[in-house]
Amino acid sequence: MQMLKHSSEEIGKLLIRNFFVSVILILLVTGLGKLYSTLGAADILALKDPLFGVKLRVLLRVVGLLEIGVASYLAGLLATRGTSAYGRCAKITLWLSGNFACYRFGLYWMGVTFCPCPGVLTSKLPFTPRQISDFLGVFVAYWLIGSILILKYYRTYYVDRPERLCLEPAQCD
Repeated sequence: MQMLKHSSEEIGKLLIRNFFVSVILILLVTGLGKLYSTLGAADILALKDPLFGVKLRVLLRVVGLLEIGVASYLAGLLATRGTSAYGRCAKITLWLSGNFACYRFGLYWMGVTFCPCPGVLTSKLPFTPRQISDFLGVFVAYWLIGSILILKYYRTYYVDRPERLCLEPAQCD
């Protein structure tokens, strides 16, 4: 059996690309889920969000559209800019996950035991609202840690050595 040999640069690019693909997929699924959950007539959608004070229906629509928009933007960056987009993608992911983390911290500080993020979709899934909230918290932590590590890697490996950046996607393969 022949062993495939890859350079650390190739492995790094592959890991980073896969990280952003997973971020994009998770954002699309959660964004679409939020939008779907606002279509119902559940009483919870008329309640106000404990942190922002706006109706959950409105908040879920805004955040769902934001997640889909960010996912689309990240996908476009990756498709057109190659490795030169990694730094920007990591900054956007860090910004979004940082906002989600602050929101979750605010809920925790107020004594709210789970995030109302999934809306009424929780009733259609085989998990408790608390479990779904915990899953979403894991995604936020994954995005935060991943984007911080990628920014560190990107700075060390590309910013300090600009000749390694591939500006055309065809060069990245």
